[in-house]
Amino acid sequence: MWNPWVGQDPNGKDDPRLVRISPFFFSQHGLRNIFYIPKLRDLPSTGLDLKVLVFDFGFDIPANSLGPKATAKRTLAIERPILIWGCTGVTSDLSNPAVGFNFQILHNHGGSQRQFFNKHVNNGEIAGDGHRPMIFRMPYMVIKGDEVTCEVKNVSNNAANPGSTNSNVQVCLFGGEFD
Repeated sequence: MWNPWVGQDPNGKDDPRLVRISPFFFSQHGLRNIFYIPKLRDLPSTGLDLKVLVFDFGFDIPANSLGPKATAKRTLAIERPILIWGCTGVTSDLSNPAVGFNFQILHNHGGSQRQFFNKHVNNGEIAGDGHRPMIFRMPYMVIKGDEVTCEVKNVSNNAANPGSTNSNVQVCLFGGEFD
């Protein structure tokens, strides 16, 4: 059965604790959102604290900016369990056409590592644009004690900004922490 509502009970029952949200409310794909948003969301109706995991390459500390074709990694330790539900990314790349950066998110748990995506992806494909985050089809669970790593490769030579050969990049993962 087709389910146009986010937050509907899997058995089709009305639950006063759940809030119905139309998939058209999300701005990422407009009317095509119905094809990208899952039929059922696995987010709890209460108890999540908004958390943004920020991987900064040059915006906060200019010395950490990325040169042409440079690669860098940042790792964050997770202090509370978190359900990651979306991501976004921005860059100072001014080239035309903008080529941006490629990135990969890695989840480290118990000595093993899992990739979020099957390959490094371009920020234009999956990271949104800083204003509209990409909503993941299913939330991703990361537990306390794990690490999340962002690996970024600058694919621009930033030729449109002749005073600078470096690019600043920031990738943000949105999620909800809980106890």
